Amino acid sequence: MRLKFKKTLNKYIFQELIGPFFLGLLIFTFVLLMERMLDLIELVINKGVSLRSVLELIVYIMPSFLVLTIPMAVLVATLSAFGRLSTDSEITAMKASGISLYSLFVPVFIFAVLANGLTFFLYAKALPWGNHQFRVTLYELARTKAAVELKEHVFNSLFRGLVIYIDELSNVDNLFYGIMISDSRDENNPQTIFARKGELISDEKALRVILRLTDGASHPQTVVNPLKYQIVEFPTLDILLSLQDEEMSEGQMTIPRTDRDMTICQLIEQYFVLQRHEQQLAGQATLVCPEPGTSFFDSVSRYAQIVPRLIADSFVIQGRLSSSYLVEIHKRYSIPLACLVFGLIATPLGIQSQRAGKSGGFAISVVLLLIYYIFITAGESLGDSGKLPVFLAVWTPNILLGIVGLFLLIRVARR
Repeated sequence: MRLKFKKTLNKYIFQELIGPFFLGLLIFTFVLLMERMLDLIELVINKGVSLRSVLELIVYIMPSFLVLTIPMAVLVATLSAFGRLSTDSEITAMKASGISLYSLFVPVFIFAVLANGLTFFLYAKALPWGNHQFRVTLYELARTKAAVELKEHVFNSLFRGLVIYIDELSNVDNLFYGIMISDSRDENNPQTIFARKGELISDEKALRVILRLTDGASHPQTVVNPLKYQIVEFPTLDILLSLQDEEMSEGQMTIPRTDRDMTICQLIEQYFVLQRHEQQLAGQATLVCPEPGTSFFDSVSRYAQIVPRLIADSFVIQGRLSSSYLVEIHKRYSIPLACLVFGLIATPLGIQSQRAGKSGGFAISVVLLLIYYIFITAGESLGDSGKLPVFLAVWTPNILLGIVGLFLLIRVARR
């Protein structure tokens, strides 16, 4: 009978968590997506991109949102659920029935473990896939638009910051002749570029479309002193054709960083390559990284050597080139684990906020999220620059909030 009661109680609390979780997930994801909507709308209206392609881009960038919003939703769900139970005096009734707070935390722990597993899968598999597909789609759009939209005797403003005019287009060798470009990508130094000849180059490996100009000159558009008018002549000049602003930050619909395209195994490989390079530049003895195994047992043996080395390197300041990859490796584990940390700290906070209810849960969660992501952003910056050991840079927010959550849980349970 007692076991049946515990199952019923766990199911009841689990049901209390599900509603606020999906509501918080929907709200947070929608807020993050709204920040990108202007860019998406511009792709449809100004760039002539089809709605289907834009929807594909949304699907590809969704994992980068969900790895952040799932831990947020766990925090909101736990605070809201226990805030509601406290407001309705159900927590008091449970305590009077001899139910400990630790028993109430069990369904939260299970819920957080499931969210942790989902977040880890998204971060380890879906995020690299989505980022890569995002880059591929943008590349295909830019290549297709460049081939179709660049016509002779037309001022084309398809690519942001560029207005391209072509005097003659050769159908034989696909070369452009008599090219004029107004380049305003650098607002402080706009240029007008003239070139005798040009051609489109598709760099499939780097996923870039380049307009290569030959035998031309660049003229400044703003001249303060006519006596200092400077003309820069060039034999060849490569201009990257992008449907987006190249200077936009990573989260704003730009092409993602290379390390975010990689799986964990690829990050490890790249980390050791760059670490070996930095050691050679410093004149140090290089550590030999085990080569990929040809069988399952070889792979197990290989990673049995790699993992201890990665752990040891995490407590020592690394070079600028390799540290960013080690930071990204740790983030693949630390951010999913935030689901457990948020569940731990939100349980006692939700019980204590008796007057807050569900609305108070959202308010408290916003404060905690600000604290967490300020710490994680600052730590990532210090870790990437090699100013702080990677373990401290990435795991400090989880450790601090975890200690506070454990302290509050024990304190509230003893009341």
